[in-house]
Amino acid sequence: TGGGPYSMPTRWETVLTAMGHTVNIQPISVLDNNSFFATTNVLIVSDGTAGYSTTQINTIKAFLQSGKPVYLQTEYLSTYGGNVAFAQIVSALGSSFTWGASQSDDQNPNIFGTFATTNNAVPSLPYYWYGCNGTAGANIFTFIKSTPGGIPLGWSFCPANTSYGKLITTSDQDWIQSAVTYPI
Repeated sequence: TGGGPYSMPTRWETVLTAMGHTVNIQPISVLDNNSFFATTNVLIVSDGTAGYSTTQINTIKAFLQSGKPVYLQTEYLSTYGGNVAFAQIVSALGSSFTWGASQSDDQNPNIFGTFATTNNAVPSLPYYWYGCNGTAGANIFTFIKSTPGGIPLGWSFCPANTSYGKLITTSDQDWIQSAVTYPI
């Protein structure tokens, strides 16, 4: 989904294809049922501004419960659909997340931590304009903070049930718009 000058699904496709992945872009309506589960290894929901129905949020949650990871885009306003969905899914799976204030101006994020068995050095992002901070509950780990100030802007939720997949979000996705691929 998406369009306009940023067309985030296309930008995601470019980055992921360059990394050697097969990409299948679908409209948000694919989240109306779970028919895609068997053919999808990782779900990337890239429209953080869209409104998601209860059915679509439950489909994302069920995908996580099937043991597969999800990247759910959130944005700089806590009321956007991706932000609401992230907090609801986290709550439904046993933790809590409360969105805070929007952050504007260049966030100059610091990316740290690892999702793999080895740490990857990640250079500073040249552009990361907006974000939304938040307060994370149990099993949610911050992996992007603004500098200076250390305002959290990206999180990984690892449900207590270890058979579930991880839920990852960043409250802006300007990093995917860059011509440089950042190995987050």
